[in-house]
Amino acid sequence: MMKKAMTLCLLLAIGMTTSAQDNTDFERGIFNHLGVNVGVGTEGISFGLAAPLTSYLEVGASMSTTPTICSRSVVDIMTTDQTFGYTTLKMNIQRTAFDLRANVYPMGGNSTFFLAAGLSVGGGKLVDINAHSDGLEQYMHEHGQTTYTARENGYEYRFNSNGNIEAEAKVNNVRPYFGLGFGRLVNRHRMGFRFELGAQMMDKLKFYQDGREMVKEAGGDEEFYEKLSIYPVLRLTLTGRIF
Repeated sequence: MMKKAMTLCLLLAIGMTTSAQDNTDFERGIFNHLGVNVGVGTEGISFGLAAPLTSYLEVGASMSTTPTICSRSVVDIMTTDQTFGYTTLKMNIQRTAFDLRANVYPMGGNSTFFLAAGLSVGGGKLVDINAHSDGLEQYMHEHGQTTYTARENGYEYRFNSNGNIEAEAKVNNVRPYFGLGFGRLVNRHRMGFRFELGAQMMDKLKFYQDGREMVKEAGGDEEFYEKLSIYPVLRLTLTGRIF
């Protein structure tokens, strides 16, 4: 029993010494460590890599994607003088973007408070808008093409010769980002947790059809999402260090 106790104490002492050496010897230099991370938040699900430059600065790159959210509304199919029928207008909201960010730790060392700045690239098309009417397609093929439209939220969408509406809503492709939070992407320990709060400067949402920006009808109320030019970011991240 005494031998087992002595052996256990020796192993614990070795473990504590090794841990202390790991903490003491851990230094952040120019790309001398590599971290991986997975996050979830208002930007969707993210996967990324990160590396330190100094104890005051680290850089990271990640890809974020949001699951598709579909909104449907029933709209009338109109000509200039009559209503042809109705169809369902679908708005699919989805975006994938690449994020490049630098994190500054003002207090250096192993402190966790940071200020972040960077860019989100891609994902300019935020909403895919479409509709189809079999009856309208057949009618247009039999009687020749006439202008048919559908109105929703103050915008007038045109049907093409196949009875389809194809439009989209976009924001800027390149969006500056600023944020702050707690946690490092490259931890002293193998695993860690990070909290981040920030904002993307994306500009206002603009609607396009056939490559042209659509103009909202006079007197139409501006929806909340059309006023939103700053996209709020909240991200919770699980981090790991490869080496």
